[in-house]
Amino acid sequence: LALIQMPPRLLEGARGRVGTLQLNERGQARLLLSGGRVLTLSPGIPTSFAQLALRTNREQARLEVLGSVEWRLSAVPDWGQLA
Repeated sequence: LALIQMPPRLLEGARGRVGTLQLNERGQARLLLSGGRVLTLSPGIPTSFAQLALRTNREQARLEVLGSVEWRLSAVPDWGQLA
């Protein structure tokens, strides 16, 4: 399970599918979001502690464990496209 944390503003209007993962021949990854926004993905900083991904089940008023986070990604906006 990978965990990507992005500012809510980048995900406005997103439900279900967040974007398209694009891999080039050199192994670089980009996440193409709606509205032409692009995030460059790179490996995140390793941690020395365990982390679980959870989701809220509001109907049953409980948390559900999705699994342990095995690796992390850094998502950086393509600053040239933000201008």
